[in-house]
Parts: sequence; C-alpha cells; structure tokens
Amino acid sequence: MSLPTAELHDILTAVDQVAASRTPVNAVERLVVDETWNSFYTVRECLQQPPTDPTLTQKNLTALYLQLCRLHHLFQQQQQEDDALVQRLGAIIEQGVGPCLSDASATSHSIAAARSMSPSPPASPTLAAAFQEGEHVISQEQLQRVLAGFAPSELSNEQLAHDLVLDPEYTVKPAQKHPLQARVEAIAKQAFYDQIDAAYEDENYDQLLPLLTDLKDRLLALAPDRTRAQLDDKFDLQLARQQMQNPPFLWRDWALAFVDTMATMVAPVRDRAIQQLRTHINSSSTTSTPGQIFAEIMAMLEKMSMDLANFRLQSLRPHLLPIAVDYERGKFSKAIQESNVGLANTRQWLQKSLHGANFTNDADLRQKMSYAYTQLVSASSAWTRLTCPETCLLDLDRVVQFQNKVQTMVVTACLMLLAQQFNANQQQQQQQQPQQQQQRQQQQQQLAHRFLDLLDETDPPTRLAHLSAELEKHVPEAQRSMCQRMVSKTLQESDPVFQVLFKRVTASIRAFLATGKLVHDASLAPIRDPLTRLVKRIALFAHYNEKVYETWYRDLIASIDRPLAV
Repeated sequence: MSLPTAELHDILTAVDQVAASRTPVNAVERLVVDETWNSFYTVRECLQQPPTDPTLTQKNLTALYLQLCRLHHLFQQQQQEDDALVQRLGAIIEQGVGPCLSDASATSHSIAAARSMSPSPPASPTLAAAFQEGEHVISQEQLQRVLAGFAPSELSNEQLAHDLVLDPEYTVKPAQKHPLQARVEAIAKQAFYDQIDAAYEDENYDQLLPLLTDLKDRLLALAPDRTRAQLDDKFDLQLARQQMQNPPFLWRDWALAFVDTMATMVAPVRDRAIQQLRTHINSSSTTSTPGQIFAEIMAMLEKMSMDLANFRLQSLRPHLLPIAVDYERGKFSKAIQESNVGLANTRQWLQKSLHGANFTNDADLRQKMSYAYTQLVSASSAWTRLTCPETCLLDLDRVVQFQNKVQTMVVTACLMLLAQQFNANQQQQQQQQPQQQQQRQQQQQQLAHRFLDLLDETDPPTRLAHLSAELEKHVPEAQRSMCQRMVSKTLQESDPVFQVLFKRVTASIRAFLATGKLVHDASLAPIRDPLTRLVKRIALFAHYNEKVYETWYRDLIASIDRPLAV
C-alpha cells in the first residue's frame, strides 16, 4: 500500500486553513498542525531523495503516522463543522501510513515526474555573471575540508560558505568575547609577560624558551611551503638554549629576527605597524622589555594569521560560486530528511505574503516570491530562530538587518516630508532660481543622510527627542514648537502618512525584485540613493535564496494556490 501523498497534502492544507481561521488561534492546535506538516515534508523528502540510512524513511513514516493520530484526536474534540476533515484523516490513518515502504520508489517517481513538468525560473541576472567566474570547480568533499580550516567555532561550514557567497567583502573576525572574559584574559596575559620580565632580570630564562618556540611555530604556520625549511633553520632553538646558558641572553636580536621575517610576509596594510614595532625594539625606553616586545610580536602574528585566513577565503570564493547552490540545497534536503528542520514556518510565511495578492495567469515564481521577500524584510516584528522561515535561517541576521533598514528608510521619508511641509510656505513666498532649487535638493539629501546616521546609532540609541531636535534646526522658528508633536504623531505605524510612505518603500522593493527596475517616487526622492543601495542588497539575497530553495517554494506555492474541496 503506497502513501497517498497528494490526498494527504490536500487534507493537511484544509486542516491548516481551519486552524488559521480560529478566533482566537488555538496555540496547541497550531503547534500540532505545524509539527504534522514538518513530518509530512520529511517523509516526502525521503521519497524524493533516498537517504543514506535505509531505516530513516521507516522512522520518518512512523513519526508522521503518530502525528496524524495526534491531529485526528485533537480535531475530534472540535465542533461538528470539522467532521469532514476528521473522517478523511481517519481514512488515511486506517490505510496504514507506517508500513507503506513497499511502494515508496513508485511514489518517488510520480512526485519527481510531477515536478519535472514545472518550468524552471529564469536565472538571476544579478548572480549569473558571478556563477561563471570560477574556471576550476572543486568537489563538495574538498570544500568541506577547506572550510573546516577557516570556520570559527561559532560558525558552521555551511554558514561560512553562505556568507562568503553573498558578501564579496566578507571577512572572518575574531570571536566576540564577554567583557568579563576579555578582561580576565588581558589580566592573565599581562601577568605572564610581567613574570617573563621579572625572570629575565634574574637571568632566569625557563619561560622565555617556550615562548620563542610558540612564536616560531606561529611564524612557520604562516610561511609558504618553499621557505618553511629555511625559516626552521634560521630560528634554531638549540642555539637559543645555548645562549641562555651563557647569560645575558640577547633577546633583541631574536625579536628583530622575528620582525624582519614578518615584514617579508605581512600584508601592506600592516607595514607601518611592523616599522613601529622595529623602532620599539631598538628603543632604550623602559617599556622596551622582552615581555612587552614579545607580547606585541604575538599580537601581530595573530593579526597576520587572520589576514591569511581571509586572503585564502577570498581566493576560494570563485571556486565556491559554481557549486554553492547545489551544496546548500543538498544540506537542506538532508536536514529535512533527518527531521532537523521543517517547512511549517516557510509555509506560513508564504501564505501570509501571498494572501490577497492578485497575480495574472502567466505570473512566474519570481513575481510571486517578490511579494514574499518584501514581506520578509518589511515585517514589523523582528524575526527569531523560532519564527523565521526555515529556508532563511542562514540569513537570519541579514534579514533582521534589512528589517531595521527598511524601517529606517520609512522613518527618514516621514521626517523629510515634515521638513518639506514646514518649509512649504516659505518656498511659495520665495521664487527660487534653478540654481537655488538644486542647492535645496542637495540640502535635503544631506538632511536625509543626517537622519539615517542618527537612526543607525545604537550606542546610545537615538530617541524621538533627538530626531525632533535635528528637524527643528531646519524649519522656521515660528513652527519649531510643533515639531516634537508632529514627529511623535507621524512616526506611529497607525498614522496615515507613515502607512502611505511604508507602502511606497515596500512597493519599490517589490518592483525591483520582480523586474530589476527601481520605481522613482517623488516622495522618496531624498532617500533615493540609500534606498537603491538597500534594494540591491536585498535583491542579491533574494535571488540567491530563490535559486537554492526553488523546488520547495514551487511546491508550497502550488499547494497554497490549489483550490480545495473538503
């Protein structure tokens, strides 16, 4: 007996609609429905892409069967209007969802054939050229090994590869530490180097030799293979040991040797720091002690190590681009099969985004997803790992940043509209020449940039009074008393002016995502340049995300659009 995939999908869609229509929404029912959706998508993914573990499909089918029983029991307790759904759920359960593995391959072929009839979306014009940059293609196994050497502890290989593709200027940075942890580490390091200085004064070099060994190992790790043997001979630690046995130990000679070697390997941006370090070594000041000098050398080696890692990552990027989509798609498919991720949040996001949208019969996936991505980046509540669509989890920080930027654009547009209204009477009384009009446009753009800078400040955060005070500088004195009240009123989400400008900003984003062309709105003229830059960044993310998750988006949107008879 085979799994009735299409019928079960229709039943779950109807159940989803009933659960969403409850007033108020039943939280327990919503949770059960979402978990059932996730189990369904897990089983379907296993049927489409056979997992490496032969028992995985059976486990997922069993989990789906249990979720359906739970859902059936929950709906039996609801009103009589749900009887049709209860009966259909019961019929599916009676057929025995669990032991249907015998016809799994046939189901897989039928699903694959249905999917093959859907046309593929056009390639993203933004990324098309980029995906042709790499002349040599590396395998996914090679990519895993390479990324493992660079990914910080808080980033997965998948996250690192994703950020590298979407951000051409991406760099790995030292992990952020808690202030207390950073302070403790700084105190411990200072105590260590102070102890080296004290021991050196007593001609005790027991800790100095291990420090030289550590510095040598770090330097050799940065050196090219062809020079590593030569550097190993140059920094002869046996010679250092012999010199320490016949004090005083000439530590400056060793420090200069390290710095001179580093100068041949360092990035040009570090040349001045290397020169300052060399000058510090030759200085006779009291701060020029072995502990302090070797601490500076160690710090410089850590920066050089980070520079080298970022250089290698940038060199990897052209080879990563041709396989990035398949790499992420395969990772996501495996995560669904193993029940590590579902699609319930993604389905809810698409349902909400496409609700009420009027599409023509020839509307393609790009046009429909432009509505979804616009809703994603303009949502008033910040996405979290619990609410974010599963297909956008790798971009969660990026999406939240887009949300903040969109709100910043709307607020700035509102403030600029207020500034224009306050100065409207003065402009009507004064007949401006073309040169004066151009000068005024420049002043408006400068004021808009000032508002954007204020809104971007987070330490301390910009308050409403700061925005009002800035606006007061650019309005006639007689009207300044009204500024704070008008700003407070206009920047509320329920205010008609705010809503109109919000719709215009989101319309510009949606139009660019769908057509690649920005809508020029006169009310958004003061923020045109920063809005254009933001929209292009959103488009880069959206087109790449669509390319990776196209298959799942097509299925979800098709099921949402499909009329049901229940």
